[in-house]
Parts: sequence; structure tokens; C-alpha cells
Amino acid sequence: MGTKICMQKDDIQEIASYLRECQIVFLSALVYCANVPALVKNLFDRLLGTAAREKIYDFDFL
Repeated sequence: MGTKICMQKDDIQEIASYLRECQIVFLSALVYCANVPALVKNLFDRLLGTAAREKIYDFDFL
């Protein structure tokens, strides 16, 4: 691959850019059996990949 571009075509890059501009983020989600819903977990996982990529290339993230 080596393109440094996410192959998944969705809005995660736009969401990450909005989060970069924020000073604080409040997230509200229902808790089921002491865990977050799958959609929230997926968001966290995707943002972690974005943050790690930007950290590797010396960009500031949050």
C-alpha cells in the first residue's frame, strides 16, 4: 500500500479535523455492561490510528 491515505472512504478525516480545532470535547453515550457501544469504540479506534499517524509525521493532534 504505502499511500499514507486511508482506504476507508468515510468522514473520519473531517471529524478528526474538527476535533483538532476544539479545546474540549464532551462525549455522551449509553453504557452497556460496563463498556461503550460498538460505534463509539470504532470511533476511538479510528481516531487512535489518525493520531498515531500524525504523531509519527510530527503533526500535533489534540
